[in-house]
Amino acid sequence: MRQPLAPATPAHIEAGIIAILRALSPARKLELARDTNRMADQLALAGLRRRCAGAGSYELGYALALQRLPPERRARGRHVERTAVDA
Repeated sequence: MRQPLAPATPAHIEAGIIAILRALSPARKLELARDTNRMADQLALAGLRRRCAGAGSYELGYALALQRLPPERRARGRHVERTAVDA
């Protein structure tokens, strides 16, 4: 038997959700994925704004980018100097 995707969701509900998702066009699936990513970015930025109240858009964008990287790929320092291109 198949492992449920969400243990707290009844099997008949999960089966209905999977059937609906399978019936969607590829374009609609991409729209949903895009919207989900946008919402995740908005939630992450809200958390960063709360933790770093004085940060500007550059710092918030940098922090958001760092969050997307696995720890071993992140820069060693927390501060990055702006260059003339960034300003």
